[in-house]
Amino acid sequence: MNKTLNKLASWLKKPVTFEPSDFDFDHTEENEVFYITEQEAEEPFAVCSVDAAFRLKNFEYIDAEVFGGPGDLNAKDIAQVAEEFIHMFHPDELKTYGLQAVIDLDGLYLIQYGIKEERYNLELPCIGFMLTISAGGQVKQFSFEEGPANIVYPEHVISEEEAMAAYIACTDFELEIHKTDTEHFRNGDDTYRLVWSLKEAAVDIPASGEKWDTVCEGNVYESLPPHTSVDVPFLQAVGMTDEHVKIGEHLDEGLRVEKWQHASLQAPESVDWSEAYASSMITIHYDSSDRPVFVYNGEVWTDDEIYLDDEVLEQHALNYLFGLFPDAATRFKLQQVEHEDEWEELQDVEDELNEDPDGDWAAEQDASFEDEVDEDDWLGDDGEVEGEETKDFYFHYHLNGVPVEGIAVVVQVGLYSGRIVSASMEMTEEFPPTDIPTVPVLTKEEAAEQMKRRMKMELALSMEFDEEGETFYRLTYVPSFPETTGHVRMIDAVNGTAYFMEVGGSIFY
Repeated sequence: MNKTLNKLASWLKKPVTFEPSDFDFDHTEENEVFYITEQEAEEPFAVCSVDAAFRLKNFEYIDAEVFGGPGDLNAKDIAQVAEEFIHMFHPDELKTYGLQAVIDLDGLYLIQYGIKEERYNLELPCIGFMLTISAGGQVKQFSFEEGPANIVYPEHVISEEEAMAAYIACTDFELEIHKTDTEHFRNGDDTYRLVWSLKEAAVDIPASGEKWDTVCEGNVYESLPPHTSVDVPFLQAVGMTDEHVKIGEHLDEGLRVEKWQHASLQAPESVDWSEAYASSMITIHYDSSDRPVFVYNGEVWTDDEIYLDDEVLEQHALNYLFGLFPDAATRFKLQQVEHEDEWEELQDVEDELNEDPDGDWAAEQDASFEDEVDEDDWLGDDGEVEGEETKDFYFHYHLNGVPVEGIAVVVQVGLYSGRIVSASMEMTEEFPPTDIPTVPVLTKEEAAEQMKRRMKMELALSMEFDEEGETFYRLTYVPSFPETTGHVRMIDAVNGTAYFMEVGGSIFY
């Protein structure tokens, strides 16, 4: 074991110590785990584990922010670094596990070494080596997993054509305006386009032809309710009073940042202007036109905790929105939130408590709460009670009734005070041109056909878990796009262009 740890210290190129740890990498007790601390330092910077055969199983930096730095290594250079690291600790295993992928994660690379099963020559997910390496060549994370692999083959395997038909049949699109930025789309041109965006699709199609699961990413919107704006000063809406004082302001990348604090509090010795969610302060970001694009009230709520009605909370959110955009009724719609039922259940509990504050039911709930909730759940890192609970409202920008992807105003309203606890404006500094087509030339069915022409279904192995939590592999079909390593996420609703996702310098072997 000491030999393995000494090798790791040699790779790190600095004097370190190894201390036994109870850190749990993989929920097993088979490996011995160590914290890695630089000599004379108080806190460890990394953790590793060694198996019973004294082989390195895992290595990982604890704080990713202090790891690595800028670099200019390309994917092939990174693959060489990965091979050198594996060779140092598992020289014989390189004969068994081959390089499968180097995935570009914008400054970091994910490297995969694995093996294939024999019947279809398919890769076995999560078996082999996995490394994360910075563009500067520093290994951030390493793991090694062995077989054996329990592969469940179906008695009958459907054809690729059958899998394709099943996949297309459960695919659904929604119409939206989307910026085809070159950062995300390989064939984008940084303009706004009317597109059919993928809303629902199967994760995969089981090779047996059995029922498959789909993932739905679409949103549902409703028109804003009739609203008579109430002229509430902006600072008052976010919880400011005459007893608040400005700590100062700071210019940062075109934004003017203000921080306020109640006069009864002691002024801080220093202010972290980069901390948007500061406790005990009100933080406001203004753009170049003095429009508030971000607000956060981190003050503790100390008054009565009586829930306001839904309608009251919504009116506070609408007042804030209309204060920013007087024509909001024609430009925004309210996004329906999936957890609305949970909110209604919370209100039902509050109503029952109010009706029977001293009854048996209330006592039982209080006892249950004390059993299940730890003090650390409601205390912040500095030991203070965290800010007021909120209800969220998502106002999404629309052009002629068509949603514009990524442009929204998100407002969080305090459940007891009705103040704006947090609000942000996503990309509202860049509204799309109003002359963009909003009526599609292609139908939804034609968009699906365009996707089908660029796609093929390939056999693959999917890792699953049985009722006992044991791993097994299932034979399945997954979509692939031969024209690129990236997937198609949307089809131009006017000219039929299929937009491929950008995958950077990733290489798949």
